[in-house]
Amino acid sequence: MISAITATLTFLLREQIASLYTGNAEVIALASSLLLLACIYQVTDSVQVICASILRGMKITKPTFFITFIAYWPIGLLALAWGMC
Repeated sequence: MISAITATLTFLLREQIASLYTGNAEVIALASSLLLLACIYQVTDSVQVICASILRGMKITKPTFFITFIAYWPIGLLALAWGMC
């Protein structure tokens, strides 16, 4: 619930948040569009953490381990090596 509230506030106030850091209209527009991505990430990441915690509570840890390992090491390192990050 907190994640949904934070994402909603970020969505509604994205231009005001960006204007706290700069007065340049082009930068504010770019930052506002990036904050939209942050809103999406906020909600999806909270769902992922909740699901992983539920599985951990049920003592089902192998799927979470393998998914996290593959996402962070092979995919993450390849993205870093190719300059995507």
